[in-house]
Amino acid sequence: MYKDDNYIYFLTDKMTKAKVYPPAELKTKLNYSDIINGWQELSQRVDDSDYKDPKLGLYLHLPFCPSKCLFCYCPSKQENDFNKISHYIEQMLAEVDLYAPILKDFQVDSIYVGGGTPSYLTQELIKKLFEYIFSNFKMSEDLQFNFEASPHTLNKEKLDSLKELGVTRLSMGVQSISGKVLNNINRQQSLDVLEKIINYSRKIGIPHINLDYVAGLPGETLQSFIKGFSEILKLRPEIIHLYAFCPTKDTLYIKQGNQYTEDQVNLRSKMQKVGEKMIRNSGYKEIKNDSWGLNEKAKNRQEAGRKDSPYSILGLGNSARSNIFKIMAYINSPSHYDNKEGEISGHKINAEEELRHFLMLAFRGGIDPLKLNKIFNININDFFAKELDYLKKNNKLKIENNQMYLMADNTNEYHFLLKKLFYSPQVLEQLKEYYKNDYNPSIDYKSKLIKVFDKNF
Repeated sequence: MYKDDNYIYFLTDKMTKAKVYPPAELKTKLNYSDIINGWQELSQRVDDSDYKDPKLGLYLHLPFCPSKCLFCYCPSKQENDFNKISHYIEQMLAEVDLYAPILKDFQVDSIYVGGGTPSYLTQELIKKLFEYIFSNFKMSEDLQFNFEASPHTLNKEKLDSLKELGVTRLSMGVQSISGKVLNNINRQQSLDVLEKIINYSRKIGIPHINLDYVAGLPGETLQSFIKGFSEILKLRPEIIHLYAFCPTKDTLYIKQGNQYTEDQVNLRSKMQKVGEKMIRNSGYKEIKNDSWGLNEKAKNRQEAGRKDSPYSILGLGNSARSNIFKIMAYINSPSHYDNKEGEISGHKINAEEELRHFLMLAFRGGIDPLKLNKIFNININDFFAKELDYLKKNNKLKIENNQMYLMADNTNEYHFLLKKLFYSPQVLEQLKEYYKNDYNPSIDYKSKLIKVFDKNF
């Protein structure tokens, strides 16, 4: 437990609330032999008592979009040359050839296709990619196949192909239905098209629909937000995510010189509060390790798996993240298939650091200490005795139905507590060295924390 709170507030501000652990700032270069050895080590654990019936998630990153939205901070790019996209797919298939033989004893129980806009790919490229995936990996009988899409890049033929391939969860970013707002953020959108896509998807038997909506986008008023969100709730998606617009330095919004004012922050907060009330009044429940839902089975299994079990994820493509349970966490470079040097970076990790990573992801949604003790062979009540005692004394720990919850008043406090209590001493010392030229102990970093994030919790 770190004693210098001011320094922890500095890290909370400096690291933009990231829950990646060990922190990306401390990542080191890895080569393919490191990665291959890591997956081979995992494959040898199949019969270990803590890893029976091994499950594997596949994450495929398709970074291409027909246009770049102003609010987006995802690793994506506008690309109109389909020869380049086709080459990217060929590179992805080559990596399948590399990893599939090593992971032959694992069952893939989730495929998540993110981007970018995966549905921007042609029907032929989508079919080519996933027929190859299915022919090289062993699939679980109850596989969840999640495919991200933008409604205006879908049609009946493409939806028929997705259904034929086995897509079980269609995740669509709607963000807003206000014409003014959509024009502001450089996004094509139509409520009429969205309704047709959802209706046809249900008609052909795609089980679950997930919709994303964003509060606080430039030009959105409280009235237009309420009107638009009401229409989305009428569509009854199985899962709905209400996000807050967070204009980080990676968004075009900030890169173009825009500033998000205090008035906009306050308006965004009102939209979130109103939106959550609308969701509850529409019969949605909070789904653990996801968002609001009508069906527990519709939640993102891959994200939930990272927060609920000894789950490994193989990421393919530019900027894809992978996790080899208790062994390694790494990320491909944004140009993974173009660069031949330094294209993978990450951390080799042990059970203790994996546990700390797990807490970063799951503590807000609730953790089961007995289950974690079994998974990590670490008694967290003993190992984190001082830390848990600190939370109890400060009324920041709730225990309910054998679950522990880290409580906080806002995002800043939540991430402050994670860093103060659950970053390892070694990691904190490494961060101190990394940021030695940026930290000024005479500054009150608690008061300096970026206000734009304060009400996004």
